[in-house]
Amino acid sequence: MRTIFLGPLALLLALCGGLVAYDRLYFQPALTRTRTLVSQHPASDRSPPQLFVQLLIFTTHGDTVPYATRVLMTSGDPDDNAKPIQMWQARYVTWSLLVALHTSESERNATIASLGFRAEPEHGLTDVAQHRFGKEPGQLSRLQVAMLAKLLVLGPNDLNEAQLANHATLLLDTFDQSTPRRPAARRGPTP
Repeated sequence: MRTIFLGPLALLLALCGGLVAYDRLYFQPALTRTRTLVSQHPASDRSPPQLFVQLLIFTTHGDTVPYATRVLMTSGDPDDNAKPIQMWQARYVTWSLLVALHTSESERNATIASLGFRAEPEHGLTDVAQHRFGKEPGQLSRLQVAMLAKLLVLGPNDLNEAQLANHATLLLDTFDQSTPRRPAARRGPTP
């Protein structure tokens, strides 16, 4: 009876050992390189405006791990897309697990804001905001922040500024409708 469980137990231990080895040999060095890249970006990239973070979380359906994983994989290995799809998928699943284990939500947001704008000549939120609007991210209007969030999600596209603004307006409308409103504080005694 005990020998029935030894095979699956050995397989499970081998998988865990392989994951730990992969984490130490491949993932941790890439994470260290990415953290170094992020630390070289301005503070406004490392700590993006609250609305940008909320829209980012909203557009990723509450989970930034998949997007942060793609950014981390790209910054760690620029030739990542040249690999066979099955190899990429296995690596993506492994990296998603490791990103969730080793990074916080704020670190994922900083990574995305600093390195996520791959389609733009500038890669960071601050650079893209300066290039497109001539302002720092903290000085942008709600629509401009939404345009940057939408640009991040859409990636390379042929939209002009008016079309991007329409997409951003729709994003803000959807976000505002889905965000619960706080009731107004009552003034004076209650009846």
